[in-house]
Amino acid sequence: MQELLKDILPQKRNGLLNLLEEEVIKVHLLLLPIFYLLGSIPAAYLVGMLLHGIDIREYGSGNVGTMNTRAVLGWGAAILVFLLDTGKGMLAVYIANIAGVNPYLALLLTVTGDIYPIWLKGRGGKGLAAALGGLLLEPQLLPTLIFCIIWVCFYLPTRDSDIAGFTASLAFIAVVAWKGSLPGKLWLVLLGIVVAWRHFCEV
Repeated sequence: MQELLKDILPQKRNGLLNLLEEEVIKVHLLLLPIFYLLGSIPAAYLVGMLLHGIDIREYGSGNVGTMNTRAVLGWGAAILVFLLDTGKGMLAVYIANIAGVNPYLALLLTVTGDIYPIWLKGRGGKGLAAALGGLLLEPQLLPTLIFCIIWVCFYLPTRDSDIAGFTASLAFIAVVAWKGSLPGKLWLVLLGIVVAWRHFCEV
């Protein structure tokens, strides 16, 4: 009887562990599209429509982001949009850490949603504020610092945010790749590529 119990109990425990692992995997898979949908919330579009009664896509550069909001609606609206977009990245990383999902994968999906929102047929922002929000909560100090320095160095003389964003994104990718083995390194590199490509398309 004892030998029989020894054989049965481990099987039950392993079966329970397997069941729990399957449930965790299901939760993780469910969260992945949620991160994208979170990023797809178009802050600049909503601020324009709800507070000013305009479609931001029809004014200025047509971009659904902070810079175009500043140009069209002023600093107050732009700061609000920046905070909302930054909050998306921070919230994604916060949820990912609680759920045990790689935070950089969550951030990549959120930034992708910001750039290609399903609600606006893929015509969104450029992902910088959302990316910054996530990187503030899940710090990557050196790559983020290098990005900011390069962005400022290119933006001040040119006043072209697309050239600045593209060049700074390339620098971000290079620093992340140079740092060696890093948890979530692949997702960070892909994050840089997605942001760089979005800016390249506007150059």
